[in-house]
Amino acid sequence: MALARLCFLLGWLCCRRFKLSQARVYFEEALGALEGSFGDLFLVVAVYANLASIYQKQKNREKYTQVVPKAMALLLGRPSHICSTKAEGELLQLALWRALASLTPGTGQALCGLLHSSLAQLYSHHGYHSPAITFMTQAVEASAVAGVRAIVDCLVALAWLHVLHGQSPVALDILQSVQDAVVASEDQEGVNANMVAVALKRTGRTRQAAQGYYRALRAARDLGKQRNQAVVLANFGALCLHAGASRLAQHYLLEAVRLFSRLPCRECGRDFTHVLLQLGHLCTRQGPAQQGKGY
Repeated sequence: MALARLCFLLGWLCCRRFKLSQARVYFEEALGALEGSFGDLFLVVAVYANLASIYQKQKNREKYTQVVPKAMALLLGRPSHICSTKAEGELLQLALWRALASLTPGTGQALCGLLHSSLAQLYSHHGYHSPAITFMTQAVEASAVAGVRAIVDCLVALAWLHVLHGQSPVALDILQSVQDAVVASEDQEGVNANMVAVALKRTGRTRQAAQGYYRALRAARDLGKQRNQAVVLANFGALCLHAGASRLAQHYLLEAVRLFSRLPCRECGRDFTHVLLQLGHLCTRQGPAQQGKGY
């Protein structure tokens, strides 16, 4: 495993210097050293993805066609995998495209919404919000066969993409249409209210955003959803910071930390990390600095 990691790093350094033939040798050596082991899946994925990319650039069609299906299978088998190289993103795009092309009328159509949604998430992850919006719009259209809940989830996701793309007014229109239709479940209503508040904050409507967060918090508490409560409280804290109410912000952020701390690690993710960083910055600026270091 140590040899495989060393060879991968050498191959990666060669790639950065555009020494593709040398990089290919190192990556192939890494693959050989792994001997079929999946002990470090991130390493295995990265080796296959980089090899596929090099074979494509060198127009080695035979080896490319051998490696690509394995690389795609590894990437698709790791739904929580975060792409560390451009090659991985390209492979997911090729996959999560081939899957779309393989859809057949009838049974395959049921997967269409999920595939478009996955493509939207992939593009968004890499910062390409415009194509992500296009795919999520198609996901909304395709999710009609999957029921009301799926449509609402896709619409809220579409609104979030518009927020990320700097189009908060468009996001508000979408979210308002969900509210007006009165089709969202209780938990979806809470998520929708939180998203509305985020969009309102982005458009400078602080008071309305605070009201939206309050509605979202009440919905999360009624349902006993601790993670949702933590996320809303964190957003409330960020809004208070934005408005210059640092003492109130600290209160809400601490409440968010208290709730996040009760959850299993896998449910916290980057949200918890972000809250801790915000508290750290706040304490560093206003004291006590030692507490800031802790956060």
